Amino acid sequence: MIATAGIFLQGCKSSESSGTSVGSADGETSTSTPTGPSPSPTPDADPTPAPTPLPPTACLDAYGISRVDGAVWEADPAPSLAYVCPNPDDGEIPMIEEASYKCHDGVIARVVHKRIPNPEFVSCPQPKLVASVVAPSGASSSGQAATSSIKIESGNLNALTYQCNNLVSGSASQSGSVAANGFFTPSAAEDLTCVITGSATTGRTFEASVTNITDCGNKIKVNGRCEDFACTSLVAIAPNANGILDVPVRSSNGKCYAYKLMDAIANSTSTLTPTIQNAVVSRNHDVGFNNPNETRHPYLMGRADLLVNIKGPRVLKLAGSGDSLAPILVDNFLLIGIGFNSNGALGTSNYHAYGTSDSSVGTTNGVLLNQDVIPLTSFASGGTSTIAPLNITDRITPNILTRVDVQALDAGGSRELSNIYIMFQ
Repeated sequence: MIATAGIFLQGCKSSESSGTSVGSADGETSTSTPTGPSPSPTPDADPTPAPTPLPPTACLDAYGISRVDGAVWEADPAPSLAYVCPNPDDGEIPMIEEASYKCHDGVIARVVHKRIPNPEFVSCPQPKLVASVVAPSGASSSGQAATSSIKIESGNLNALTYQCNNLVSGSASQSGSVAANGFFTPSAAEDLTCVITGSATTGRTFEASVTNITDCGNKIKVNGRCEDFACTSLVAIAPNANGILDVPVRSSNGKCYAYKLMDAIANSTSTLTPTIQNAVVSRNHDVGFNNPNETRHPYLMGRADLLVNIKGPRVLKLAGSGDSLAPILVDNFLLIGIGFNSNGALGTSNYHAYGTSDSSVGTTNGVLLNQDVIPLTSFASGGTSTIAPLNITDRITPNILTRVDVQALDAGGSRELSNIYIMFQ
């Protein structure tokens, strides 16, 4: 169907003179009527030349509308794309281009609003690509640096991929593929801008972008990235009169705090440790560490059970030194429990073990606490574990009294332990 917005007709006015005017010598004007044949007067030249006829243009062939001889067609204005499916339900194709054209030949000008087949074939139903941010529940209250997920809503598109860059620096952070109507979670804790790309059946590319602002929890944000607070000084701290380790709020002076949990023990025989932890079961290194079914109650080299209250966001780590982030040495493992039950024992679900894999019992890949399996993260296959500073930030929430139970355990044979500190950055 063709809709004609308007037709404008232009013509040139003309006049004929029935006589001539002659000026007299004294400036008066007189009129005379010719009495006989006289040559036709030469008309003055028209200062505006007539438009030069243009070669006929097959407007009908090009646009499927009425041809005007001697016409030139031009975009009026440049075509604007508006992709429309004739009926998304029946899958009709192709998409179409909405355009406005003007036909003129110097005399007739008219504007025609027209739909023509879009040369870039795109299938119907119309492709869809939308990206949005889905924030994790409870991210701010947990104290951890939490990264939101990116939700993708798509239709009639293939090969969906994403590219995420740091929002501040623009540096590449992460890329990959994503399923239609799926999710992906950026692995880095930083502010990102992500571009999601999909292809239609003809290869036409569609894009959607989304900005993800990360909650850094107890960490600080530097150039869009979540980082640990940089300490300019480290101050020893001790529990107050109520036995609570109160940690001041973070300030711009860069002051951090540390509390010593237990003293170092040099490498020596295990039997020098007098205390046995009867609530825990590990492999028995006194009779050989190769048999996972040989078990025992391990030696308790040291234990710190304390209440912690941080007054504001802080990064918490367990380290082997009070003035640096030195690793922890332990033969064989640490058992660490953290939870909000300040008035009684923590449940076994609050605990995790870190140390040598040959401490595990049977096929559990863990040790037992009150007969429950506690997962063990391995830092060595045997001997003495060198444990990088353990970040426990995500298990501590500001202004909530938290119980922290750290036990250094030895499965037998020989023992070794470094100093252990809890640090508040």
